[in-house]
Amino acid sequence: MKRYSVTILGMGPRGLSVLERIAALAGSRQLLLDINLVEPGECGPGAHAVRQPQHLLINTVASQVTMFPTAGAVQLAPVCATPSLTAWARQSGYRRVGDSYYRLSGTGSGAGAGAAITESDYLPRSLLGEYLAWAYQQVVAALPAGVTLTHHRL
Repeated sequence: MKRYSVTILGMGPRGLSVLERIAALAGSRQLLLDINLVEPGECGPGAHAVRQPQHLLINTVASQVTMFPTAGAVQLAPVCATPSLTAWARQSGYRRVGDSYYRLSGTGSGAGAGAAITESDYLPRSLLGEYLAWAYQQVVAALPAGVTLTHHRL
């Protein structure tokens, strides 16, 4: 069987989307594939660095942000779990306390504190960065056998 090679330049949200679709295709066709990622920083977050102040918000309502295609919108199903940003934040235990967001659920005395994240919240860019990093890890973990991945920090 022939081995293929693909290179993705930039591993922010768009590069991550391309990687997920390539993973789905490689799995469905049992391709032998070498994937090269060219990204000077961490893969996934792109401009949404995790270490940004919380007052820098994304410009989209959190419930409309997802890194995964909607069921039925694409021919090949996603390769891993597909929560939206809102669902992921809730599952991760994030809660709103005043104007800030903290991981509080399941942390002992802080469990249940703060307000639940709603569908209409504008979440911090740093939280989006965490979600994108998580999504990258999920996609990489789901890569099928026969696929290699190399991250080039150029």
